Amino acid sequence: MLVAIAIMALVLVLSMQVGRSSIQRSSFTAAINEFVADFNYARTLASRENRYVAFDFKPNGTSYTIRILRGVSLDPQLEDSYINHKIVEPMDGDPCFSGATDFAVNSMGVIRQFPVDPNSSPITVTLNFFKAKPGTEYTTPEKDYQKTITIFPTGGIKIED
Repeated sequence: MLVAIAIMALVLVLSMQVGRSSIQRSSFTAAINEFVADFNYARTLASRENRYVAFDFKPNGTSYTIRILRGVSLDPQLEDSYINHKIVEPMDGDPCFSGATDFAVNSMGVIRQFPVDPNSSPITVTLNFFKAKPGTEYTTPEKDYQKTITIFPTGGIKIED
């Protein structure tokens, strides 16, 4: 009887570990999917409204804000010309990306650095999304999961391991 209880306890502990890993993986995948959906929404909104839509990343990698140019006649170079549209914390406030460059997409789908200088060259944006192992520092986290998202100057997007 004790052997059977020990085996059942071992199976329970192992299944809890697998379950926890699956939940972490799905929250990481959800964060990636949410960012891609937000980017596609921003491109559509920029095209429909004929104005810039910007992604403003928090330096500590915990959130980003989608901002919209208030009017087509306003100067896109001034941060005060934008209003906050949506604030996103993909991993419930845990750091989950690094290397983010603030950028904006225009009505043609062209990516420029934010604040926008309409005369500047389009840019490529690379974001490193990750799920840090518990107890690691943000500055050099050990990563359970990691993906790199590249947004090309013409608005194309690529996700890779």
